[in-house]
Amino acid sequence: MRTILFTLSMLLFVNLASCQESKKENPQPTLPNGEHKAVIKEVLQANSYTYLKVDENGLQKWLAVMKQEIKPGVSIYFRPDLEMKNFSSKELNRTFDSIFFVSYVGDKPMIKGRSPMMNFSSDHTKTEQTKNISVKQPDGGVSVAQLWANRTSYSGKTILIRGQVTKYNKNIMGKNWVHVQDGTKDGTKYDLTITTGDVVKKGDVVTFKGKVVLNKDFGAGYKYDLILEEAVLQK
Repeated sequence: MRTILFTLSMLLFVNLASCQESKKENPQPTLPNGEHKAVIKEVLQANSYTYLKVDENGLQKWLAVMKQEIKPGVSIYFRPDLEMKNFSSKELNRTFDSIFFVSYVGDKPMIKGRSPMMNFSSDHTKTEQTKNISVKQPDGGVSVAQLWANRTSYSGKTILIRGQVTKYNKNIMGKNWVHVQDGTKDGTKYDLTITTGDVVKKGDVVTFKGKVVLNKDFGAGYKYDLILEEAVLQK
């Protein structure tokens, strides 16, 4: 009898260990469309983002979504796009060991043809043309129209460009995002996106020196045919 009980105990232990190992190997089951489901435990609001601490099958993680009203206790579906390690939020005065920027979050799984609750690509990468802008380039500078028209030849090169700030987003993925226009355009291309560590404000006329990069995909909907990176504001 003792031998039988011992054998049954060992089998039970092995089965439990196997189940626990299975959970460790796959702690984040995903839905068929690649989405995840979790419960919101904590909400932190900033200027551009809403930060969500969620619980997904016992595993807690932080998400960053476009600013919106959302309350703890709600179950959400989300699609993680970009994980940032040691992400620092100056607004919150906090560093997250790991945080996921997501391109979709909603109270239901995303269905083809239904608009998501939020979508980065429609908010950050497009800027309307501002009227009555006319900015002269400095000596050696390149206009927005020239840059777009000859972008292949400028790829990988450092250029100087001056324009008026039409949009500014601070401290997103560790960068400040600046949109400038100078009144020129190549076809439908009239805007240049710049990433920088410098601080500006909408309406400023600024001069930046930075590296031209083509077909840049940061994830989370941040995809650009042309962008000026590592730009430094010229005094």
